[in-house]
Amino acid sequence: MEQTIGLNELTVHLHLAMEKPTFPGWSDIRRTVGCHSFYWIHRGKGVFHSEGTRHQVTAGSLIYLKPGKELFMETDPREPLQMTMLLTEWATVRFGSGGWAEAEPVMEFALPFIRRYSPERASGIARLFRETLEGWVPGQTGGELPARARMLQLLYELYRKEHEEEEKEPARAAFRQFKEYLDTHYSSSIRLKEAAGRFGISPSYVRKLFLNELGISPKAYLTRLRYEHAKRYLLFSDLSMKEIARECGYSDEFHFSKHFKAASGCSPSLFRDRGVE
Repeated sequence: MEQTIGLNELTVHLHLAMEKPTFPGWSDIRRTVGCHSFYWIHRGKGVFHSEGTRHQVTAGSLIYLKPGKELFMETDPREPLQMTMLLTEWATVRFGSGGWAEAEPVMEFALPFIRRYSPERASGIARLFRETLEGWVPGQTGGELPARARMLQLLYELYRKEHEEEEKEPARAAFRQFKEYLDTHYSSSIRLKEAAGRFGISPSYVRKLFLNELGISPKAYLTRLRYEHAKRYLLFSDLSMKEIARECGYSDEFHFSKHFKAASGCSPSLFRDRGVE
């Protein structure tokens, strides 16, 4: 069964961050196979062998190895590889009504084995690899925090770039644009028919996209989005019910209370008094 990973719940441990220079005639295997490994090719050329397939690697290539994946590497004799290697462990840790849940190890990320980036995109990834390496000072108080922060940012960038590749498909691009519009305008009065018109697509097509991607309609997604924001305002702010209704896109307190009770089973005021999600 494929593991569902909540990116907002990720935490990371960095075993090792190091430069991996090579020389003519150099070759090596992946020695630590029980973790998530990331290689960034700064310069040079080489061949990575995995699962019976040869893969050419050059500057601007990102290699991701899930736990257990074997690898044999060899460099080009005229243009030796220069790489940065990061050995990591990842887990998701969820915070809910009962406090922190037990950490769940991440078995695999939905990332390609090898991805070559254009020069303009490669520069940002190279910077994050470099800053991770520079920020990793194990053994010192707080010495690993900068590197861990960069690793989280790096993973976010890799996922974002994969989504951008997927969005070259018109349908997926339309879904992402419409969802982003709802995510950033939920506090406004949104008419889904008019919103669809902003992107030159029909309401029925928007509904089909949301059902395919999320399994719910755009109306249900917007309702859930407003509900989640309302919960946080109730728990972590002293805004009045009228103010929360306005911040979350409800026309008035009555409609806010009605929708909130339908979603949670209790009124907003009772939810606030209980003080738990």
